[in-house]
Amino acid sequence: MLHIEDSNVFYGNVQAIRGVSLTINEGEIVTVVGSNGAGKTTILKTIVGLLRSRTGSITFFGKEISSLSTAAIVQGGIALVPEGRRVFPRLSVADNLILGAYARKDKGTVQTDLVGIYEMFPRLAERKTQPAGTLSGGEQQMLAMGRGLMSRPRLLLLDEPSMGLAPVLVKQIFSVIQQINALGMTILLVEQNARMALSIARRGYALETGSVLFSGDACDLSANDQVRRAYLGE
Repeated sequence: MLHIEDSNVFYGNVQAIRGVSLTINEGEIVTVVGSNGAGKTTILKTIVGLLRSRTGSITFFGKEISSLSTAAIVQGGIALVPEGRRVFPRLSVADNLILGAYARKDKGTVQTDLVGIYEMFPRLAERKTQPAGTLSGGEQQMLAMGRGLMSRPRLLLLDEPSMGLAPVLVKQIFSVIQQINALGMTILLVEQNARMALSIARRGYALETGSVLFSGDACDLSANDQVRRAYLGE
């Protein structure tokens, strides 16, 4: 589905990603784990064209996308739910969701999809007329995910969805991620909470200072002594 080959990404003269290659197959949850500054967010921004790789390629269903605009990449079926949620605080919940469909060509089905999001996230339905800035952190994360889904992506990129949330809300958000995947959505999950991420993913990549140190089945990574010491605090 998505394949990144030998990606090297820089911020000015500072290299953030070093020869990263990764693959996501349709229907999977794949996670990229690592500490702050490891390069996780940089990978997602590079996939959607907010940053450019100096080398290598990024293909989506066999099509090279590394030179496309972000708008074209979103229209092609990839959506990013950014770190920190980034909702529009003064707009209503409903308007935030509708903005997620901005790049869609099939505007006629937006209201139908909106109903589907409210069924998936009943709390958003209860608060659809409220300004998004009045929602709790967990509700804002649900809103950001719903907004991403409104673009009808084939691949959903989630950047640190558990950041800043209480443990009970983290469990709720990860349960929702599993529900979305069960409906057929392919997900690339970037997370600092490696334990939770590996518990729901099929495969994973462990990133450190911009390089992939370990990759493989999530259960194998969870059992790897080096991964356990470095990322699981054991």
